[in-house]
Amino acid sequence: MSRKSLFLKQNKLGEEIKKLCPLFLKGSVVKISRLCGKKYCRCFTEGKKHVTWCLSVKFKGKSKIFSFPQDKLEDAKKWSKNYQKLKSLINKLTFVNIQILRQKTKGGHHKNGKFNRS
Repeated sequence: MSRKSLFLKQNKLGEEIKKLCPLFLKGSVVKISRLCGKKYCRCFTEGKKHVTWCLSVKFKGKSKIFSFPQDKLEDAKKWSKNYQKLKSLINKLTFVNIQILRQKTKGGHHKNGKFNRS
């Protein structure tokens, strides 16, 4: 791939990343059904569990669950998907940047002026 096309691809990926920032969340939106334990509640008398949507995130190897207002469910789902897209774009950009770094300039020299012996 030519140097010019690599830089164009680099800029395009950079713009796509900018569009996703800062609207992303690392984690998964999960549905939790639970009993509250109150003797007169429908979950106790009828067995109908309370449903809550939460965000599950790993920090330092441990999963943490965060609740959020249920009217923010669509935002949470979208931002979680944006994080997956962001990870994919970063991987693609990394690959393009590696190709740019590995390209030789005229005369077998890299851009920094040192001769490439490989």
